[in-house]
Amino acid sequence: MPISPSYLYERMVKRAEGGHYCFGNNGLFAEMLKGLGYRTYTGAGRINVGPSLPAPPSFLAFVHKVIFVQPSQDDNTTYFLDASSGGSCMTRPILLEDGEWVEGATPSEWHGLVKSARGESSLATSLKDEEAAKIEWRLLVKHVKSPDGNEIDTKLLYSFITDEFHTADYEFANYGVYTSTNDIFWHSIVGSRCFWLSPQEEKEMVDQLQNWRKLNSATNSVTLVKELPSRYLGRYSMEGRVVKRHIGPRTTIVCEMKSELDRRDALQKFFGVVVREEDLHWVKGRPPAFNQ
Repeated sequence: MPISPSYLYERMVKRAEGGHYCFGNNGLFAEMLKGLGYRTYTGAGRINVGPSLPAPPSFLAFVHKVIFVQPSQDDNTTYFLDASSGGSCMTRPILLEDGEWVEGATPSEWHGLVKSARGESSLATSLKDEEAAKIEWRLLVKHVKSPDGNEIDTKLLYSFITDEFHTADYEFANYGVYTSTNDIFWHSIVGSRCFWLSPQEEKEMVDQLQNWRKLNSATNSVTLVKELPSRYLGRYSMEGRVVKRHIGPRTTIVCEMKSELDRRDALQKFFGVVVREEDLHWVKGRPPAFNQ
C-alpha cells in the first residue's frame, strides 16, 4: 500500500482511482494545505477498538495519521483535523483546546477534544503527586442514535499526541497495517465516502427528526435545532456484503453484493475506487472473499 506523495497524487488526483486509508487521505490533504501556504504538520494516534463510553478504551499502536494546522502567521494557535476518520464523516477543524467541540456530518453528530492521561502511565504530574500527567489528547464523537433525538451515544475514537511524525514513522506503521492478519483490513473490505446532502434531503432530514439537538461546547448541554446553518454530509459505507447510505441516524441498504464482480462495481459506483478485474484474485483465501 504505497503512501509516498508522488504515488498518492498520481492515483488519487491524476487517475482519480481513489482507494486509501488515513496515511493516504491525510497525507495528500496535508500536502495540499502546505501548497496553499498553511503551516501544517502531521502526527499520529492510537485507535480505540473498545466499545462506547463509559467502557474503558483498548488502544492500538500509533497507526492513524492526523493533521495539525497553524493558520495564523503571528502565533502558533493550532487546529486539529482528520480527513480520513471521525465517525460519520471527516472531522472538521477543531481548536486544540481541552473541551472544544464542533459539529459533524449533521446536527446529529459532534466531535470533541479532551486532554487526558493514560491509566497505565508511569508519568506523574509531580514527585509528590501520583496522578498521571495529562499528556495525550482524545477525540470523542457523540451520535444521536434514535429518531426522537433522545438517545445519544459517545465513542472515544482514538488518542493522539502533538509530536510531529515523519516519513519513516508512517512507512513503518503502514507496513504493520497492511501485513497484519489481525487487522480490520485483512478481515473486511472497507469502504467509506461522504456526499453532500441536497437541499431536499436536508429539509426531509429536519422534518423527519423533529428533535435535532445541538451541543453547547461551553456547557456540554444540548439544545433544539430548528434550522440548518450550513450544508451537511451523508455517507456511504461498505459493511460485509452490503452498501449502506447514512444520513444522520437514518440508514438504508442501497446495494447487496453476491460476487467479487458485484463488489468491484460497487466500489467504483459508490466510493470512486477503481479495482481492475485482473486484481480480483488477490482477495482469494482471505475472510471477506466470496465463495469461501
